[in-house]
Amino acid sequence: MPKDESDITRTVRSQYEALPYPPRDPQDETRRLIPTSLDHLSLINHYCFRGRQDFRKGFRVLVAGGGTGDATVFLAEQLKDTDARVVHLDLSETSMAVAKARTEIRGLTNVEWVRGSLLDLPDMGLKAFDYINCCGVLHHLEHPDNGLQALRSVVRSEGALSLMVYGKYGRAGVYQLQELLRIVNADADDATRLTNAKVVLAALPPTNWFRRTESFFLDHRQYGDAGVYDLLLHSTDRAYSIPELYALLDGCGVHLATFDATERSLLTSGVAYQDPKLAELLAPLPVRDRQAVLELLGGVIFRHILFATVEANTVASPDHLDNTPFFHLMPGLGRVLHEQAHKAHGPGRLTVNLQHGHSLSVPVGRYTAPILKHLDGRTSVRDIVKAVREEHPSRPSRDDVLAEFRALYDVLSFWDLLLLRHSSVDPPEPIPLSQCESESA
Repeated sequence: MPKDESDITRTVRSQYEALPYPPRDPQDETRRLIPTSLDHLSLINHYCFRGRQDFRKGFRVLVAGGGTGDATVFLAEQLKDTDARVVHLDLSETSMAVAKARTEIRGLTNVEWVRGSLLDLPDMGLKAFDYINCCGVLHHLEHPDNGLQALRSVVRSEGALSLMVYGKYGRAGVYQLQELLRIVNADADDATRLTNAKVVLAALPPTNWFRRTESFFLDHRQYGDAGVYDLLLHSTDRAYSIPELYALLDGCGVHLATFDATERSLLTSGVAYQDPKLAELLAPLPVRDRQAVLELLGGVIFRHILFATVEANTVASPDHLDNTPFFHLMPGLGRVLHEQAHKAHGPGRLTVNLQHGHSLSVPVGRYTAPILKHLDGRTSVRDIVKAVREEHPSRPSRDDVLAEFRALYDVLSFWDLLLLRHSSVDPPEPIPLSQCESESA
């Protein structure tokens, strides 16, 4: 049970008791699995554990503010054949009941249930965690830094967290509409507030900033009353700019390992903005200042999704030749790339069409095709380079092959298409994409 609650905590808990978010029907677990953004074990291992985590030695996970269970179910499903444990922590008994029902339908027995506030974690007596998921929670606290400090107190010294907090500038239209609704709903009860919000939404003119950016936000259209309330009527909603986000992480003693691929692209001048004069202008700036400029310039980052780690420099490196590269989520991509590179005449670039209309420009050099031939998810960088050198008629140097591998790796890993794990680690059983429904918080 929660300890003595503040007024804000009590209000937030009441909201999620009345309107569990996101709304889920447990029976849907019989037909699909919802993957949560950064919670693929391969991503966690690559970015947070230098590719050396095998998840089979008492790995402990905390889902802090687990709600109706998306992250809990996804992590528990991936870890079900190990001795790992997942702890689901949430304020709302109603939300937790939905999450429990979902795990029961799946036959998952590796989840423990704790009702309470993450602010109380230091006093709960729980064993330390290797990995904590806390997505969409900190920004609903009166003092988010206290929340992150509480999480930091229960993560192991070599552990990691995945976090999602709102982005200040991409949600400008949301905050304009929230302010409008606070005026309209000054003396209204919850039911009337929802009714009024729907009236306002229906009447928004095309000049309204929320209407202009509405395509970014699914909640009010996809999740019914719970979505409208969570997006526009929430009692506590704090958003972050890039400098404010770094201040939050620095103040709690954790390091940014990486943003998710979408935000990485928006914060990288060479990817999101190809203007050479702009690139020249930004080049001298420190990384954090450059990212702050690009966030302001684009204006479309409405949430920050990231891995944070207690130790620094936790991303697996291709310079460690005992690491094994493998294709993440798209195992057939290597075969497609190999066929196209094999047909290419001389150095150049390939255009690969991905999902949702996206494409990727991949560099092709003299050794790209043979590198891709041996990039089978079982062979280390060292052995790939050795095989290419032995088989290629020109007997290339080790450095030349490594340089081409690195060029290929840099492009594909940027989009999380190619990841690394240490050769001593057995790969986790992949979740078939056919089971997954792309609907992540």
